[in-house]
Amino acid sequence: MATTALPLRGVGDTETAAAGHDSCDYIARVAGPVRATGLVGSAHEIDRWLKNDRRRIIGVDLSLGAWEGQAAACQIERQLNIDAGSATRGTMAVPWSAHGGMSDATVASWIDAEAQGDAQILAALDRAKHVLRHLREWPDVALLISLPQFGFDFGRENRFFASFFAAARGPGSLIFVGTPATLDVEGFLIDWSTLSDPSPESRVETADFHAEVVAPGGHTSAKPAAIALDGGWSMASPAARSDPTQASTETLCHIALTGAPNARAFAETRLVQRGLGDARLLAQMAWESFSVGGNDTGLLLLTHAQVAARDAFEAGMILLMQQSMRIALQRYREAAVVEALPAPLPEPVRRALIASRAWGMVMSGQPGEALTAFGLARGDGKFADSPWLDLYLRNINALAHLRAGDAERALQLEAGIEESLDVLDDEAWHIRYLNCINIARLHRRDANIDEAESYYNRAFETTKGVFMPSDLVYRDVCRAQLCEARGDLYPAFTAWLRACLNLAAFEVPEALGWRVASAIINRAVAWDGVDAEEVLSAARARLEHAAAALGIDKPCGVAAATLPIVSRDLYGRASEPGAMTMVGAQGWAVGVIDCALEPPYDSPAAQALRAALAGLLRTTSGNPPELARGAIILDTRDGQGLPENRPEAIETALRYSTGKLVWNGVHIDPGPVDWSRARVKIGPAVSCIRPSADDGATVHFKRYRSPYQITAAELRMLRSERAGDLDALHRLEEERVLTVERATAGN
Repeated sequence: MATTALPLRGVGDTETAAAGHDSCDYIARVAGPVRATGLVGSAHEIDRWLKNDRRRIIGVDLSLGAWEGQAAACQIERQLNIDAGSATRGTMAVPWSAHGGMSDATVASWIDAEAQGDAQILAALDRAKHVLRHLREWPDVALLISLPQFGFDFGRENRFFASFFAAARGPGSLIFVGTPATLDVEGFLIDWSTLSDPSPESRVETADFHAEVVAPGGHTSAKPAAIALDGGWSMASPAARSDPTQASTETLCHIALTGAPNARAFAETRLVQRGLGDARLLAQMAWESFSVGGNDTGLLLLTHAQVAARDAFEAGMILLMQQSMRIALQRYREAAVVEALPAPLPEPVRRALIASRAWGMVMSGQPGEALTAFGLARGDGKFADSPWLDLYLRNINALAHLRAGDAERALQLEAGIEESLDVLDDEAWHIRYLNCINIARLHRRDANIDEAESYYNRAFETTKGVFMPSDLVYRDVCRAQLCEARGDLYPAFTAWLRACLNLAAFEVPEALGWRVASAIINRAVAWDGVDAEEVLSAARARLEHAAAALGIDKPCGVAAATLPIVSRDLYGRASEPGAMTMVGAQGWAVGVIDCALEPPYDSPAAQALRAALAGLLRTTSGNPPELARGAIILDTRDGQGLPENRPEAIETALRYSTGKLVWNGVHIDPGPVDWSRARVKIGPAVSCIRPSADDGATVHFKRYRSPYQITAAELRMLRSERAGDLDALHRLEEERVLTVERATAGN
């Protein structure tokens, strides 16, 4: 059996390149504390230790804590001279406007953020992968992190970033430097070594306040207190730090004007406390941090900005930004207990603040109080001037009625929202998704299963073609619940099977959307309360219960470790995964390769789920030998979901040159693709295609994806519905612009 190196962990080294899997794009992780090395000592002793280690060292200085969103990633990107680019997956688009309304893009980003899962973890994962790709040519590299001092916080996204880096680059790749007061770091198991007496070193202003890695030529006056990094960069020794809260106003002003981003934001917060800061500047920094996934940092900076507000209007707008962030992060309890509103305020701002508090009340178990607040927030028969925001708040108001015990009124209100959506000038896909999901839940609650199914289908049509991992799991969990309510045992089983397959392939199950997690474990889950082990165990129990209902209580056994489950998108779209064979039966189909891979996430619960899945796949497909070894690759057909029937399985097999399929234990050879008979269709994720001045067009998507520009030739191919330039066709298929109905000479 062929063996590949760990995805991303050794990308670029000779073993990985020889195996032909340089395009692997996931980080294999094992649950539990991350092991790291810890050093305490002077800059001289730390430098000597690092030189003996002989690895290239990149550094992150978090001695002041996290005051910049994704601070660890940002500092490394500056050292490597790389741009975050498309790697930045933030939480929201733009803030509330000055008149108390909100752009449609922000409403959309709220809904997308909730659907995708924990944005803070996902953003850290994106940035870690981005950095690791640029380190492919560095086989021996370590990350040196100077830990926060003086009671400052590491930052949740920075902890995840460090853990992702360590998982990818292997044991010993993560080194912390600190003082005796900084030896405890949540989520890490650190082997500390004291190299020398950590008594304070000579402290110099440049060493005290850069609080970030410094470019070549820096630290010239503080070299004895500086730790050398790769490429001439340097970082101040932890022992050289003095308490920055005691810095002079002159020093703080200098850092606020000329310092590195993390230190500059910190200096502004200290100046605010001295009556000298700029609230608007801090609010801008907060939004910049929040927009790249620095969620806690954004909220913290706004707390300081609130102190510096010059008048009630500025205080009200900052509070509105805080509420917007809390709601985007599903921190509803915090949104529900907002303090008394500043006065006087423009009426739209006042109403928006009251509505945001009502929103938090609904979601934190106070529906009666929420209804009272919604009554105060409504003006001229609507909650906001922005149509999307008004419709969104009407959805939340309907939910308040439901949670107050009036399901009939809730359904009436949702029906009214549906009517309003039908007369809007644009499709408002995000609001339609929310409305359809809510109506589906209400019908399921009343046992109107056919109506519920119809609305669930309409909801998930808004993301078909761009399904995210949480979407893939949630859609089949909802379908399984409907089938169980009908008594359709086999469809319920296969829906749970598909949901569990996608869950097992998810890199970061702790980032699963909280609604999805709640549906699986059948209880409420807080925004940051997704326990991956609990969710994986509950999913396996639901799957095994569905199997037992069919009389499958002893599935064919197979060692879990031999069958990791990996998404095709993560395995590497740029290269074909070897001799892959599709294996399936009614309700599901997966790819199998005779190649050893590591699972994206491994733990006792993950192993038990994979073992259950492997046994059930073999039992329901005639126990083919292909499922006895290797790895399972999930092809979701460019975000449309796993194949569910024989034609979809054949079409998926035709995506690979081998074109093999084992269906119900029978080998099928569909033959090579006849591209002259293939048909091209606009992808289900596309909202509209608008011609551009250069005879090409701009493709706009319903959800998640930014507009995509296509050429005149590509537009002609779409209009002709025939396959033209195959390179262009495959690229547009990958970009979700089109789908291809592949055909062979025999069908």
